[in-house]
Amino acid sequence: KHAGLCYRSCASMRAPEPRYSPTNCGGHESRSFLQRCAIDGHPVRGAGSAPGLEGRPRGKCFGDVACRESKHAGLCYRSCASMRAPEPRYSPTNCGGHESRSFLQRCAIDGHPVRGAGSAPGLEGRPRGKCFGDVACRESKHAGLCY
Repeated sequence: KHAGLCYRSCASMRAPEPRYSPTNCGGHESRSFLQRCAIDGHPVRGAGSAPGLEGRPRGKCFGDVACRESKHAGLCYRSCASMRAPEPRYSPTNCGGHESRSFLQRCAIDGHPVRGAGSAPGLEGRPRGKCFGDVACRESKHAGLCY
C-alpha cells in the first residue's frame, strides 16, 4: 500500500523497497513498476485498483493480511508461519511436528483467523481454486489504489 492505493509490491518485482510513488521503487524511477495483481495472482501492467475491488478483501490489497492460508489435503488452513509455528503442516492439527488443536484454523475474508476447520479453495471469498494469501503477486498501497 502506498498513499491508500494497492500496487504490486516492489519486493515481488525484485526491486528495492520502499515504494515512493506508483513508478518509483527504492528511489529507482521506471514505468515498469506501475503494476497491480489480478485475482489469479498474475501481474497486470497499468493503473492500480482500490482496496476491496476486483476480488481483494474489503479495504485490503492482495497479500495485505496477517492471516495467510496454505493448502493441506485439498483444503485451506491458516499457514503455520502466520501462527508463528514451525512449517510444514503435516495435518490439520500438526505444524512442524507439533500437535495441537489450536492449529486447526482458516482465515476469514477480512483477514481474521477462524478456529475449528479448514475451507475449500474458492469458498468464503477465496479466489477460485485458491486460498487466501495463495498468490505469487503481492501488492502494496499508494494513493488509495492497489498496485
